[in-house]
Order: sequence, then C-alpha cells, then structure tokens
Amino acid sequence: MTLDPGKGLTASTLTMADGRTLRYVHAGEGDPVVVFEAGLSACASEWVAVQRLVAATTRTVSYDRAGHAGSTTDTQPRSLMRICEDLHALIEHVSPDEPVVFVAHSWGGPMVRCYADQHPDRVAGVVMVDTTTTAVMPEKTAKMSATMMSAALALHSVGLAKPILGRALFKNAGPELSADDRAVIERDVTSKQSAKTAVAEAKAIPGSLALMARWEQAGLPDVPVISVMGAGTGRGAKVRTTLITGAQKEMANHAQGECRVIDGTDHYVPQDKPRETAEAIVDVVQKVRQG
Repeated sequence: MTLDPGKGLTASTLTMADGRTLRYVHAGEGDPVVVFEAGLSACASEWVAVQRLVAATTRTVSYDRAGHAGSTTDTQPRSLMRICEDLHALIEHVSPDEPVVFVAHSWGGPMVRCYADQHPDRVAGVVMVDTTTTAVMPEKTAKMSATMMSAALALHSVGLAKPILGRALFKNAGPELSADDRAVIERDVTSKQSAKTAVAEAKAIPGSLALMARWEQAGLPDVPVISVMGAGTGRGAKVRTTLITGAQKEMANHAQGECRVIDGTDHYVPQDKPRETAEAIVDVVQKVRQG
C-alpha cells in the first residue's frame, strides 16, 4: 500500500543491507539537507506541515523508523544504538558528502544525541523540539513507558485509538495544520502497527538511561543549535518547567546555542506551531550556510 506523504512531499524507499526497507519523505532543493527524527510512536508524517515550510528553503528528509508506517519491521531489539545504525544508513544515502541539520522531537532527541556522539562530523546543525532528557525520564518513568505504550496499543482492540489519541494530538493545533495534514498524521500515529513498534522501542528506554546521561553531559557538537520548547497550556507545569529550565541551561552553555520558548503549545510543538518550528530550522540552516 502506498502511503500519501502529504501535499508537496514525495515518498521513496531505501533498501537496507539486511533487506529491510525504510520509507523516507523528501522535498526541496539545496544544502544543507535537513533530516527530521520523530518522537515515540510517531512517523515521518509528524513533520508534514513543518517539512513543507522548510522545503521552501532547502532539501528536507523525514522517515519512518523500522516498523512504523511504510518501513518494514526490525527483528532486532529497538535500542537507541540500533535506531542510530538505521539513521546513519539513511544519512549516507541522502547526503553522502555533506553534514546535515538534524531536527528532533520528543524521544527523537536522544536518537540525535546518539548519532552526534557516534558521527559528530556528520552534524552541521541541530534543532531540538521539546526533546526528552534524563531529567524527566528517571528509571521508574522509563520502566513505565512500555506499559503506557501497551495501554495505547490496547485501545485498538476496543476501537478507541483514533478518537482518544487523535484528540490528544490535535487539542492545541492551530489553523496552520490543514485537515489533509491532520489526516496524514492521524493515519500513522493511530495505526496498530505503529503502536506495536512504540512498545518495542519503549522497552529499550531503561537500558538507554546511562548513555543518555553521558551524551547530555558531553553536550552537542560545536555547531548552530536551537532548542524549541512549548511554554505550556496549564497541564504538567512541573515537568514543563524542568524541561524548559534544562534546555535554557544547556543552550546557555553551548557556544552556538539558543533556546526559544513558544506560547500556546506544550509537547506537540510541530503540530501546534509549525511556522515557529520551521522558522527555527531555517535560522539554523542559514547559520550553517554562513559558515
């Protein structure tokens, strides 16, 4: 089945060395290439509105991790290191000669930190969008993640996945996210297959905490970095304060870092505020172009 990537976007397939395939979505022209990494249970479609906006400035690539949407399932445990191996194969395919700008949301943040640790020379710039850190992911919470993802999977058996997950995802979304874009995102995020894959990825989180802490301590490479945070909408204020404070501190200690706090959204910044998210990405692209 061919999945609609969204207006103005094109889907292609990369065949991996072990025979698996990764579906990736691309649009735009120019360097540096911007590569999007989605959050837990999310796919390339999470970025549909943002990617379209950024593609007006440069070449863009989003993708479905193994087991999500149009990518085949991986038989190996979905650890951060395993996911980064897939990401590296994609980078080598779409930009073999030039470093790329990485954009990560939520659980995609640790994946980009992992990649930056393994391949710092391939990183031209970074945009972190409300990404996960160890400050809000203690061991107890990490162990609960698989249970929470399993609960989301269980919603499919009673026909509640689409109404419950869809309502949570778009509760703060503005008019910039079109009905067609919402349909593309909802199709993937509320799919049973993505829910199964999210459980597999969540099971690997507890074993990743020590590595996450090490990567956070080491910091991102000395490249342009912008951290985009949702200011909050009244719920989860304690967690939101922890995330924002941590991002501000990290960016203050980064030579080329900046933190932007966006009103009217909390965690789902790419869906709620696609224009502001795209503006941060384009700013990093321009800084990279300026050298």
